[in-house]
Amino acid sequence: MIAQWSAPTESLKRMDNLQTAKRIAIILGVIIFALVLMASGGVFLLESLFGGWCGNRVFQEFYSPDKEYKAVIFERNCGATTSFSTQVSVLPAAAQLPNEGGNILAMDGHPDWTAVTIRWETNRRVSITHAGQYKVLSKQNAIRIFLTTIEIVFQTGALPATPFAIHPAESLRRAAHFAPTA
Repeated sequence: MIAQWSAPTESLKRMDNLQTAKRIAIILGVIIFALVLMASGGVFLLESLFGGWCGNRVFQEFYSPDKEYKAVIFERNCGATTSFSTQVSVLPAAAQLPNEGGNILAMDGHPDWTAVTIRWETNRRVSITHAGQYKVLSKQNAIRIFLTTIEIVFQTGALPATPFAIHPAESLRRAAHFAPTA
């Protein structure tokens, strides 16, 4: 009797299934990688187009005696879900305030409330006074700009008694008092 040869169909089917599974895994990996790449590129694009979710509004600028540097008090606003914050940056005099947090001081509260004052004691030494009632989020005792180090001295004081520095609780009380009644 002549043995008839038959192809091992079961093992060929298994190999074909294994190759198909490998191809599917590679394709899924490429798709996931492309999606991650597009998502990170989209975030970068939005950040580039809209400058982030936060914005700065300059409140006051104080120039050093030699006019080489300036200290900028500004309000940083990151949308409706965050409160006001007062920030201070020391920059070269010709520089624009970047859309980022302060490089010297960041504290809770609007600049009208925190009573931040700045005085240049020398060309390389700044004195910053602020109301002690507000939480200081970060502060630096010195900053290096190019090859120059500028020393920062902090002091705390009381809220000034001026109509322009109304505490937030007082502002809410006044708003409730003068709110129209139905």
